[in-house]
Amino acid sequence: MSVRECRKQAIKKIIFCTLTILVSIQSFAIKPDRVYRFYPEKLCLIHKDLEVTTVDDIKIKVIQLPENPYWDGQFQLDDNGTEVFL
Repeated sequence: MSVRECRKQAIKKIIFCTLTILVSIQSFAIKPDRVYRFYPEKLCLIHKDLEVTTVDDIKIKVIQLPENPYWDGQFQLDDNGTEVFL
């Protein structure tokens, strides 16, 4: 093998490794849901729908949930093994 061929193979390996790393990093990126899975009404939560404007003038819809003064921060498991508020 000539020196030129060795360099080409080394460059190909570097490019391949770089692309593999970039793809793997992208696959673990946070991907928020575009649609809510549950609405507060379905979960019987007290809430307020708000529209917030960010510093760069982008309007986003948010849901404000008030603090529950009766909740002590602990969970309990129901019959299905799902955590529920006490």
